Amino acid sequence: MGKDEVLGIIASSALPERLKLYLAASLGPRRGSRLGRLLKKDPVSLAGNLAALFRSAEEALAVDAGEAVSAAGFNYNNAAPGRLGAALAELRAAVFLRGEGFSGIQLLPQAASKTADLSACRGGKTYAFEVCCLAGGPPLAARVEPAAGKLTALLCAKYRKKIAQARTCRKKSGLTNCGLFIALDPEGFGPPPDPDTLAALAAEVYRGSDIRPGEHLCLISGETAAVFPAWD
Repeated sequence: MGKDEVLGIIASSALPERLKLYLAASLGPRRGSRLGRLLKKDPVSLAGNLAALFRSAEEALAVDAGEAVSAAGFNYNNAAPGRLGAALAELRAAVFLRGEGFSGIQLLPQAASKTADLSACRGGKTYAFEVCCLAGGPPLAARVEPAAGKLTALLCAKYRKKIAQARTCRKKSGLTNCGLFIALDPEGFGPPPDPDTLAALAAEVYRGSDIRPGEHLCLISGETAAVFPAWD
């Protein structure tokens, strides 16, 4: 699809204005990114999926979509690969938690040292959640060996590396529960995974990681998510 046509689709979308400008800039010659390539391939689906995510995030967080993506640590002037995906992962985590019956969902200040990304309440308990992305791993659809084993190993390593911040927040705040979200496809570019496959993978990674009582692992791939173990 031609650049002018893509720009027109972005401009007419329901996305926040500053994000429209960012997406348009990703089409430039100096930003030959994965995002720009995907925009050229299917701008209608991409813009529509992102707009739907922002609407859901506004409901989950009770803030404006543009404010939410900034609170998630995204800087519109930062074109570093993965930064938008990292912010979208936090929004998807918030949307998932709302659907799981959590309330008081908040994006925690980015300036705080060694804190988690989100806090939320359920069943009289407050949880701290760290959110991260897995880049460069095999696609979730490739659940056959050796790709399946490689993906599980990568997720286990990611858990061991990233859970520390949620644990620190849990300890400092006197909380009983915490968790880690790992997003495999935060932008929602790929085909949706089978929910049972994602749930089985979450259980497999959980059992293969150094997980302590009161911790939960949540996997996100596009709009699909799974948690293990089940909430208390």
